Amino acid sequence: MEFRRALRDEPVDEGLEREHWRRIMPLLHRRRMFAGAREFRLYDFRDASGHVHEDVFAYSNRDASGAALVLYHNRYAEVSGRVRDSVAFAEKHADGSRPLRRATLLEGLGLAHLPGDAFVRARDLVSGEEHLWRVSHLRDAGLPVTLGAFASRVLLDWCEVARDGRPWDVLCDRLGGRGVPDLESALWDLAVEPVHRELGTWLAQPIEAASATWRDAGARALERVLRDATRLLTRPAPDPAAPDALRARLAEPTVPVTTPAEAAAEAAWAFVAAAGAAYDRSGPLGALRLYDDLRLRSVIAAGARAHGAETEYAWRLAARVRARLAHDRATSDPERWAAFLADPDARWASGLDADATPAEAPAWLTAPAPAKATGRDAAAPSASRSRRRP
Repeated sequence: MEFRRALRDEPVDEGLEREHWRRIMPLLHRRRMFAGAREFRLYDFRDASGHVHEDVFAYSNRDASGAALVLYHNRYAEVSGRVRDSVAFAEKHADGSRPLRRATLLEGLGLAHLPGDAFVRARDLVSGEEHLWRVSHLRDAGLPVTLGAFASRVLLDWCEVARDGRPWDVLCDRLGGRGVPDLESALWDLAVEPVHRELGTWLAQPIEAASATWRDAGARALERVLRDATRLLTRPAPDPAAPDALRARLAEPTVPVTTPAEAAAEAAWAFVAAAGAAYDRSGPLGALRLYDDLRLRSVIAAGARAHGAETEYAWRLAARVRARLAHDRATSDPERWAAFLADPDARWASGLDADATPAEAPAWLTAPAPAKATGRDAAAPSASRSRRRP
């Protein structure tokens, strides 16, 4: 009893405990996958010249719930190579013979039946990232792997990618085996690239005292963005008056600006506000949904950088655009002001403390709300309910 009490009183290495819960406990929940020997396969890890690296251990196992591939580098160095064929193992036949043979990685994972033009995906438990590969590449060349000193990878949830019309081939080529936090999110980034290109190209243009030429370019960009947003978010056709509304707002900016970067942020706000109003006459929340769903923060920050803003300030200007959309008329109502102060991103954009008063609000937060659309009366369904991933 005294010994158990002493163990409880010992200090705990919190980092080691976190890693245990992050990396070991999920595997314990799948221990059946690793328990059997029937489907266990040990693989050669070969470098570019074909030599086997004895310091890398690579093995797979599987059961009815799925397959796992484990790799571990038992040396203080970095190594790159491929996993394709298993080491020889005895395969028991009905006549009692046990000839030696090698299995491919796809066989070991239970994926050998897939056609060469299929794609497979898996998640690395260690990094948390998802990976995407062509079956033909794994079959012909094997799985490319780079491991650091004493590094490991545990690839789980192997499965075929469903043929759903989305550009998996483009994503696979772009990633080149590199992992991403979420493959679905990466596909969405591909889908919104045309929107980012249109808005980014316009924001990067010289803002020459809001000239008519510059305003017209913004209106044309808005038309194309609305076309893409309608397709991506399954919205009804937008109000055709939106480009004219944008021209008018750009001609009479509502926020005083002192630098080209601030002017770019003001233009970005006008652009997103006009796009939102084209779909939803209820106000700026429609524009906020577009800002979030189309992931416009990065392209607005890039537009600010194109006009001289340093990196952190460029991101702050992009956050300013969102805060202005999310907290319209925040200074006119105590509840709205409380919501603004409870939003850390909005507070960071404004530079205000959590106990700031409306009198301390920056000028951009007290600017008039976006103009309403002037066409149809029916509001479009919210993007959160109707969005269709690419």
